[in-house]
Amino acid sequence: MLRAALYHWIKSLADLDTYYKNGALLIGFENGNPIATIAIKRIDKDTCEAKRLYIKPNYRGKGYARVLMNEMLDRSRKLGFKEITFTTKPEVMSIGYGLYKRMGFEEVNCTDGVASMRMIL
Repeated sequence: MLRAALYHWIKSLADLDTYYKNGALLIGFENGNPIATIAIKRIDKDTCEAKRLYIKPNYRGKGYARVLMNEMLDRSRKLGFKEITFTTKPEVMSIGYGLYKRMGFEEVNCTDGVASMRMIL
């Protein structure tokens, strides 16, 4: 399973234009250095999926995730999406999971420790 996830992650980076077509890859910088990422992947005309939220360890807990997620939500609306989805593992990413809930995402399913979440834009 880890190997498959790693393969898809590498594939998405190898061909950003195709993988995130009609979506976006957002990168947060501090003093010219990349410190955070999040991506928007088109699922269909009305739905996109948030992918690759990552904050470098030294920058966690400082509000960067919220800023990046707000930008991702704004960009998703501008791209015409009406719903945004993503998956996460609450037991592994409890801090992020709490942030998603506070920002208005709702859990729609949880199977084998993987929570599917969504927000109507």
